[in-house]
Amino acid sequence: MRPLQLAGRGGEEGLRYRKELMQVIEQVSGGIRFGAFNEVGVELVAKTADDATTLAAHGKWLPGLVQLDNSFSPPSRLADAVENLQVSSRSNVVSLTFTLPSERILKIVKADKSTIVE
Repeated sequence: MRPLQLAGRGGEEGLRYRKELMQVIEQVSGGIRFGAFNEVGVELVAKTADDATTLAAHGKWLPGLVQLDNSFSPPSRLADAVENLQVSSRSNVVSLTFTLPSERILKIVKADKSTIVE
C-alpha cells in the first residue's frame, strides 16, 4: 500500500488542508452495497490513534461541509440525502458508514440532466 494521494484541482484550489490530510492518512478502503438504500462504508487507517480520533470528529461534519461549498451542486444535494451517518474510531482506524436512498439519487441525477444545455 502507498500513502493516500488525493486527486484535486490544480494550484491552491481543492481541499484546504490537503497536505496535512495526506500526512495523517495511510490507507483508505471502502465499498457500496447497492439496493433501495445504498449502503456506503469507508475505512481510513491513520498514523496514530489521536489522528484517527480527530478524523472521526471531523467526519461527522463532512456532509454539512460539502453542503456549504455550493448548496445547489450535485455533491451538495447528495450530502443532503445522506441518512444514518455513523462515524467512529478504534485505535488508528476510522469507520464511516451511511445510506443513500436510490430514489433520492435518481431525482438528483434527473434534475442535473435537465439543467444540461446542448
